[in-house]
Amino acid sequence: MREQLVGLGLVVDRVAVGEAEVATAHVNGPDLKAIQAALENGGYQLVGAVTKVG
Repeated sequence: MREQLVGLGLVVDRVAVGEAEVATAHVNGPDLKAIQAALENGGYQLVGAVTKVG
């Protein structure tokens, strides 16, 4: 999972069973559809997401 997220330019803060915490340093970071597609290509499923600025 980490490889798929890093490949999108995300900074992976934490990966645990069933979840990952990521951040982006770019204003134009990937949207949820891009993240979902990358995870699905790696064999993972995005079942929920929380976005927060700050």
